Amino acid sequence: MKSSDIAMLVDILGESCEQAFGLLRFELLRVESTVGEFSCAAPVAAIVGIGGGGLRGTITMVGPFALMSKSYPLDLRKEADAALDVLDWTGEIANQLAGFMTNRLGSTGVEVFASTPKVILTEQLSNVSLSRGSLCELRFLAEAGMVGVWLDAVSTTDEAIFVRRDSVEPIAKDLVIFE
Repeated sequence: MKSSDIAMLVDILGESCEQAFGLLRFELLRVESTVGEFSCAAPVAAIVGIGGGGLRGTITMVGPFALMSKSYPLDLRKEADAALDVLDWTGEIANQLAGFMTNRLGSTGVEVFASTPKVILTEQLSNVSLSRGSLCELRFLAEAGMVGVWLDAVSTTDEAIFVRRDSVEPIAKDLVIFE
């Protein structure tokens, strides 16, 4: 992948994270990340695949379960399965992040599509290392812990993904909800 494409993807991912995390009930502050080990207590991971427009990969968001619980927009139920609500919510945050990213990529003329988010408690896996070798790694700090976001992607073409052209504004669509 061309270095100019990587720089553009880093900017787009950062903007998309700021938009998605701006919807939460607390502030996440972007911090300088160092390549290497990422650790947090009881991590939950959400993974969204993206593909199209000469680009294929995944967006991975990892953060502490307690932080995702705190960001949940409603009062959590007291039942034992309330943790499932937090997992669904984590997937929704990742889905919003992927949506912002695909819209931003679309505004540059690169049309990609996002998969349905997959969410796991990483403590359910054995021998998991959160050491990364990603195309882009961003870290955000909140009072309840650190959130990491990684973009692992490859170019499906030998040419530049982002070609110089006038910016294309995304068209707002009407949403109709039936009761």
